[in-house]
Amino acid sequence: GGYSSARNSSSATAAPRSASATVIPVIRQDHPISITIPSGSDKSLLNEIKNVLLGYPGEAAVMLRLPNNGSGFKEIKIKTKVSPTPVLIRQLKDLVGRENVA
Repeated sequence: GGYSSARNSSSATAAPRSASATVIPVIRQDHPISITIPSGSDKSLLNEIKNVLLGYPGEAAVMLRLPNNGSGFKEIKIKTKVSPTPVLIRQLKDLVGRENVA
């Protein structure tokens, strides 16, 4: 059994980038998301946020800003990392309010 030395001679050329690629305001995939939990929020809100985040696994860190006994906020970096898609951002804004997602 002699091995044939047929090589694939097509050179790997990068596909040209078309200018008509979808123009969505691209958020960097590792851009951290900050979610401020409004003071007086129900505990169930955290579960809802967590469930939403779990649906978008990715590279971006998530910071939760929790009300700190009436004096400002404490920031907690959670373990879950996400892909900051426009859909995810919109869902978070629906949960905590537009001004509370950064």
